[in-house]
Amino acid sequence: MFDKIKNYYAKKSKWNLVSDVFFVIFVALMLVPQTRQMVLPPLQRLFLFSPKAAASDEQESLSPNDWFWQVENATGGFVDLNDYKGKVIFINFWATWCPPCVAELPGIQALYDDYKDKVSFLLVSNEEFAVSGGFLAQKSYTLPLFKAIYTPPALMNTSSIPATFLIDKNGKLVIRKEGAADWNSNTVRKTIDALLQESSK
Repeated sequence: MFDKIKNYYAKKSKWNLVSDVFFVIFVALMLVPQTRQMVLPPLQRLFLFSPKAAASDEQESLSPNDWFWQVENATGGFVDLNDYKGKVIFINFWATWCPPCVAELPGIQALYDDYKDKVSFLLVSNEEFAVSGGFLAQKSYTLPLFKAIYTPPALMNTSSIPATFLIDKNGKLVIRKEGAADWNSNTVRKTIDALLQESSK
């Protein structure tokens, strides 16, 4: 057994040995939760792709009852989707312990910085505000934070996070994306610009 291991490493180049050492260190670091939070999001950002809008004939619409879905804001007040009816809405379900969620936050923040006066942003988490709000403050993010208190409408009810939904002024789900994405892309911005030009019915 030891002879096989010895022969294996004898055949390896110095570069391969160094890469093996780094790989072992990386795996060991990934076992520590704090390290995962620091290392994984930057790596994942390298592989984020821009989500695309669904074809118009494939876009599903929120039902009249769906507009009554309610969330709690950071000041203890309650809002429901009806408060944003007739506007373009960006809803993101996330958590601080979710590396893909954290990886896409810089892009969402950049999008929010440019569209916060035109688009209604809702970042929704199941965590306590002390946790989610503290995390955003630590990163200097200014995203509007909400807490889920009821099950989302069926069209947005998913067991995976991050999950993001871009809804037009008439309640159609233009983009439905489960998993991390590059939200600060030209594709997303062009989609939002087009939605802002549309009139609500």
